[in-house]
Amino acid sequence: MNDGIFWSRAANYGLLSGLAVFVVNLLAWAFKLEKAAWISESMLFVVLLGAIWITAKLNIAASGKQGYPYGRCVGFVFALMLFTAIVAGVGDFMLRAYIAPEYYIEQLRQAYDLVASVGGGAALTVGTLDAAREMSERLLTSPVFLIFSEMINLGIKGGFLGMVMAMFLKKEPEMPLNRHNDEQ
Repeated sequence: MNDGIFWSRAANYGLLSGLAVFVVNLLAWAFKLEKAAWISESMLFVVLLGAIWITAKLNIAASGKQGYPYGRCVGFVFALMLFTAIVAGVGDFMLRAYIAPEYYIEQLRQAYDLVASVGGGAALTVGTLDAAREMSERLLTSPVFLIFSEMINLGIKGGFLGMVMAMFLKKEPEMPLNRHNDEQ
């Protein structure tokens, strides 16, 4: 499989995976799953695993006699996750900035109210806490920050998932028969 197919498949399936991640995040918001975050995280894990498995199997089938070595498989999963992260980051930005901004701001306020009620020592004055809340609100509605944080998050997850899954998905190249040894 040449590099053009490698990158186009990573981009195409990364787009589909990113949309699936966005849908899972949208469902988590719609059904108010913040109390049961493990449900949405489990759904995300299953979506990502499924995307990796399906695309790797398609790549293995397309590789033919050349095989699909371990390093190429890990690299593909990493590239797929980076494209997924870009789309998921844009979707996360849309969710936080346009679809449900009040929901995320309310979550931040609850978290900061909890920190303020606990105290936090002399270092956390009311002014410091308010400044931290304002900065968090700006960062968590910034598309650049959200896309880069998704890239780091899914890049790390994709790297580890790729290393594990590549052990099971790799395909060694087919070796032609050596006719010189047969004749002797």
